[in-house]
Amino acid sequence: MPRRPKAKSRTRPETTLFLNLSVDGRITSHDSDIFDPDKHWKQTPGIRAILQQFYEFQGKDLTALTTGSTMAALGINTRRGTPHPEPVKLVVLDPDVDLTSQGLDYLSQNVQKLFLICLNTHPILSHPPVASHQSLTTISYPHEIDLNHAFNQLYQKHQVKQLFIHSIAPLNADLIDAGLIDHLSVIISPLLVGGHGTPALQDNDILTIRPLKLILVKSFLDNYVNLRYDVFNG
Repeated sequence: MPRRPKAKSRTRPETTLFLNLSVDGRITSHDSDIFDPDKHWKQTPGIRAILQQFYEFQGKDLTALTTGSTMAALGINTRRGTPHPEPVKLVVLDPDVDLTSQGLDYLSQNVQKLFLICLNTHPILSHPPVASHQSLTTISYPHEIDLNHAFNQLYQKHQVKQLFIHSIAPLNADLIDAGLIDHLSVIISPLLVGGHGTPALQDNDILTIRPLKLILVKSFLDNYVNLRYDVFNG
């Protein structure tokens, strides 16, 4: 068993990556658009209801991280009406400008604080939505998003102490390989998807080896399993 490294002065949030998997390690049963609700196995009646129980975000200072592509696929860009604000903070990585001004405006009214991590070319920087001016904060980069720097900014400048991440395969791999994940919370659903499903991590990525320490095994309804690990980043 690897030894836990000596405690260092923390410069970024403590992070937990959530992975919802089939038994054969797939996060969806279709490759073209992993967040298409018509093709997403986690939308199946019964499975969807169970998985909602696993988002046990606790504490008054919750900050979650997702991507612009995820939010766009969920229809945020076309939602109208007055949102019901939630007492959470949300970090959105949007390097490909998947979120429109309307979508960002809706999100900013739906959360306590919205952080947008993007490139300097994102239209929101030159035309910020009026309604979001108080709750929206941008962290931008000229050519490529620097995840280490962005996480440092969230911690040191914006007092984000804990970050709960539910993301897509490429970003999952990037975060793990960069040593930016402290804990894994893996939820295994009782089904097999097969070879055409999308994996939790990129198939063609060779990751730096990160030993894990199992800290919790918990079953739900005799079929669902939650595994929690500490990640050793060396």
